[in-house]
Amino acid sequence: MATFTSKKKGSPKRWKGQVWFHGRMAAVKWFGSGKADQKAAIAWEVNTRKELEAAAEREAAEMPTPSASAPRPVTSIEWGTAYLEECRRRNSLATFKEKRDGFKRFIRTSLDLI
Repeated sequence: MATFTSKKKGSPKRWKGQVWFHGRMAAVKWFGSGKADQKAAIAWEVNTRKELEAAAEREAAEMPTPSASAPRPVTSIEWGTAYLEECRRRNSLATFKEKRDGFKRFIRTSLDLI
């Protein structure tokens, strides 16, 4: 839903359209402060959400369906790589680097124990 807010404290308020998709903010767009701008923001949100859903459906249709075989075990390297990719996407660069360095220390320690 479009919100009537300002970018900074003390600045004039405007309509902000934002679309959340799969648990994250997918798009943001600022509009003016009038009633027509409110309607435009709401329409933009609806259209953008439909476009994202259609793109996700096309992408899902192109992916092959997984076989119903038993799940395979995941190695710590595979798990760590997937975790660090998610951290890179969600966290700041400094946080990502801390997690990456911690994972490197974990792997070195694990290899020393073998």
